Amino acid sequence: MNTYAKERIIVHYHALLKARGFFYGIYSKIATLLLRENIVRDRYFVRRTVKTFVSCGKIYRDNKGRPNRISGNQHIRSRIDNYMKESDEMTTKSVQSRLSREGHDISLTTICTIRQRLGWTLKGTRYCQMIRHANKPKRVQWVQDNNNDRFEDVIWSDETSVWLEQHAKRCYRKKGVTPKKKPKPKYPLKLHVWAGISRRGPTKNKLSSRSSQIPILITTDSRSPQIQDNDPKHRSRKAQKFFEDNNINWWKTPAESPDLNPIENMWHEMKEYIRIQIKPVNERELTNGILRFWGTVTVAKCNAYINHLQKVMPEVIRANGNASGY
Repeated sequence: MNTYAKERIIVHYHALLKARGFFYGIYSKIATLLLRENIVRDRYFVRRTVKTFVSCGKIYRDNKGRPNRISGNQHIRSRIDNYMKESDEMTTKSVQSRLSREGHDISLTTICTIRQRLGWTLKGTRYCQMIRHANKPKRVQWVQDNNNDRFEDVIWSDETSVWLEQHAKRCYRKKGVTPKKKPKPKYPLKLHVWAGISRRGPTKNKLSSRSSQIPILITTDSRSPQIQDNDPKHRSRKAQKFFEDNNINWWKTPAESPDLNPIENMWHEMKEYIRIQIKPVNERELTNGILRFWGTVTVAKCNAYINHLQKVMPEVIRANGNASGY
């Protein structure tokens, strides 16, 4: 409100100067005009505001103040900044210990203040897929070989494990309110799901309590190439024999590359749906939840996830085979 009042004071001041010039009682006149706008300010406040504006061209004076002896020390600021660049996981206590060994006795509060002014902020660690050096050039090569492919005639397939979960990974609460306790079993029941998606829509899905049985349960269109990762289950002798007997053309994606298989995003959506919408309490409800979600998967949704690869592949090349962030 003070800022708005000061702005109105300057507006009235300029208007009166233009109309009548400076005159005795101008401050009282401005206070009266403010009162008509339901802004209650006395003539002394008006005079201080006008003098500040006339002297420095702003409605507020610059707060110069005396710089803090420690936080204004460029050497200490530089040392703290270098420590954080060396390790972004360094705690305030660790910074204090290193400064102490250099002969600087600085409190934890001062270190926090300096670090904040330097632009460092504390956030949760953002994790990504760990990719070994040997697999990075393979990822880049795969992307370069398929960068212009629309994947019109392939089936993206994979399996995933769905746990009996009843709560989302994140929830809101009001400040000052104790978070709700949400129980979580130590060894929750889980089901293994295999399915595929293509430009023509989803395949049938297969459920099993044993992941080793999944490749044997596959029934799909053997005329279309089937893209899967090189998971040990896919490379087993039993799975290879099944692929060969059923004339399934298996097209491998590079190792450690979930971002290059669009069905991974479908799995994420399915698990969120089960946690938030279904909230199963037994195996039957979990099974029904999986089947219900798969019934909502449309051709348009499959195409949207496959089209997402056009965003992922340039990022893989830009990152030199490292995680794309998707």
